[in-house]
Amino acid sequence: MTVAVGIGCAVLGAAVGPFLAGLTVRVPAGDPVRTGGAWRGQPATTARIALVTALAAAVLGAIGATIGAEPELPAFLWLGLVAVPLAVIDVESLRLPDRLTLPGFVVGLALLVGAARAGSDWRALERAVLAAVVVGGVAFLFALLVGGGSGLGLGDVKLLALLGLFLGWLGWGHVVLGVALGFGIGAVAAVVLLGLRRAGLKDSIALGQWLIAGAVVAVVAGRPLLDGYLGAGVGG
Repeated sequence: MTVAVGIGCAVLGAAVGPFLAGLTVRVPAGDPVRTGGAWRGQPATTARIALVTALAAAVLGAIGATIGAEPELPAFLWLGLVAVPLAVIDVESLRLPDRLTLPGFVVGLALLVGAARAGSDWRALERAVLAAVVVGGVAFLFALLVGGGSGLGLGDVKLLALLGLFLGWLGWGHVVLGVALGFGIGAVAAVVLLGLRRAGLKDSIALGQWLIAGAVVAVVAGRPLLDGYLGAGVGG
């Protein structure tokens, strides 16, 4: 069943991929979200459409295969639909636009409320909201205290609150794993860029894309990773 769900979600990702590719151009430019030809990907190039479509199909397919036909599936598919254009935009312009992040949070919360109602899983919803507050709050305090030297901007803070919401639904272990992976992958990427002299010590390096990558890995592979870690700890 989960394989069939994953295939269906991958097809959905491929279908909306051109629209998401167009968003990666329109949103940073301040253009309307929906324009003529939006569903065909305009004004994105063919190469951009192909790349974003492949990425959307992979992310949504992996999420669908992991979550399965559960009440929370629409919410996590929404996370994928928001995360893909956010990651692309951050890579290109070092921005995480509120036009995507804030609706992503509001709609995502509404979908999780619906999932809690459908599955009578109010504890998961409470945990999700608390995780969003904790992760977003800690990130905000860190950015406020450390300042620009932390590399953590307000866009990253809002993104972390969004990711915390969804990871919190899955469990506190997923929250810790997703956040740790995001910062860990980001740190490795920064070291590689510095080593290759593609960036300097004073250059700004996009963090949002790696936070998103860490969260997606935690959603898709969090349970086996956590089980393996706990099992190794018990065995040791």
